[in-house]
Amino acid sequence: TRRRRDFNKIIEIKEREKKRVEILLGQINQSDKTLAFCANQAHALVVRDLINQVKTSPDPNYCQRVTANDGALGEQHLRDFQD
Repeated sequence: TRRRRDFNKIIEIKEREKKRVEILLGQINQSDKTLAFCANQAHALVVRDLINQVKTSPDPNYCQRVTANDGALGEQHLRDFQD
């Protein structure tokens, strides 16, 4: 038996995640700063890519993943977000 907490850790359904991203982006002001918390670093990469596919902004750096494994680049993205 699979449970909700298994999604994005054991079970990955890209179509499900894309729909969730579409709903999220439809409900927020895409000009505002937003944090999206993900199940793990791999899930954060998938979510980042989906957000960048669905977004209305022409900014190629609209959504960035910032995780422990991203090192100096992740730290720079975090500083940019904090400005």
